[in-house]
Amino acid sequence: MNADSSPPNPNPLRRVLLILITLLVSGIMGQALVNSWNEPQVANRLELYQTDLLLQATVWDGDAFPPDQVAVVRQNLLGKDPLGDAQESYEKVRDQAQALLDDQPLADSDAAAPGSTRLQAAYQQQADLVDLIDLRLGILQSQRGDSDAAIAAWQQLQARNARGSPRWRTAEVLIDLGQGQAVPEEQATLLQTNLSGWFRNRALA
Repeated sequence: MNADSSPPNPNPLRRVLLILITLLVSGIMGQALVNSWNEPQVANRLELYQTDLLLQATVWDGDAFPPDQVAVVRQNLLGKDPLGDAQESYEKVRDQAQALLDDQPLADSDAAAPGSTRLQAAYQQQADLVDLIDLRLGILQSQRGDSDAAIAAWQQLQARNARGSPRWRTAEVLIDLGQGQAVPEEQATLLQTNLSGWFRNRALA
């Protein structure tokens, strides 16, 4: 055998199979990662939905019950400190959502990876959830008399979003309200658009 002869070319079919297997495994791993993000997000949103229902129930005036029974019924239904319980729930969900974002930072190099589009969408949804929580958490803190913590939450949201974006402007309106400043009616419409339920009602009040 001639020492200068080159080794035979690898089997082209084998190379194609290896590429296909690599793409398949990458796709499965990418989908599994997206699912691992979506599952806690669904659970978190369900928990917040339950908390929001309880907050909405706090406006119940008990007109169907005798006055001496209203306090007892409210405590049995809502607990002793419904706003405190709601704040605790929101803080817990926020910590979980932020932990997911911290554990899976998106790098520019991920853009070409299989499943990266779904992963980026899941990441953005989780970031949106944190922003939504900070808007609402600030309102809860404000209603419980902790205006400094509320303003700090809204300022953190502003730091993560582009100046002048809807979220940034909504936080700005809430900061003005938290500082006792008057808000023009056209700015107050941001609260109608970006808040809902109990949180919208309290902010507008």
